[in-house]
Amino acid sequence: GVEEYNGQPQRFRGETGAQSSIIPMLDALLSITHLPNELTHYLEDMLKYMPPNHRKFVIVINEGPSVRQFVSSRMRQNPNVVELFNTCVSLLYQFRSMHLQYARDYIFNQAQAGPDNPTHHGTGGTPFMDYLKKHCDETLEQLI
Repeated sequence: GVEEYNGQPQRFRGETGAQSSIIPMLDALLSITHLPNELTHYLEDMLKYMPPNHRKFVIVINEGPSVRQFVSSRMRQNPNVVELFNTCVSLLYQFRSMHLQYARDYIFNQAQAGPDNPTHHGTGGTPFMDYLKKHCDETLEQLI
């Protein structure tokens, strides 16, 4: 009965850490790209669940000047800038690796209590282990 939806039933995703703007902002800032798959499409959908100003901020960073291009253009004059950039990428990789380990320990390796609580799918409903590992690997590939 909600007018904005023409009285039609709607389906909304439940709460998940993927609704946070922190990692998408860091990916945008560092030009970390991921090959499309079910997880990347899911993460794009999660933008809709962020607070509007957070979503706008991620979009502005993503569409703004590239830090990666800036660093690449200055690396001969100042090699330290590459080291600093790579440190940022490495720290993001470390965060993703730790997240993968926590997901493995606290979700994936747990005994499945029943069909309503699958351990091979995360809170967002994706087969997270393969995707999280892929995102770790792709992050590390972005070093200059």
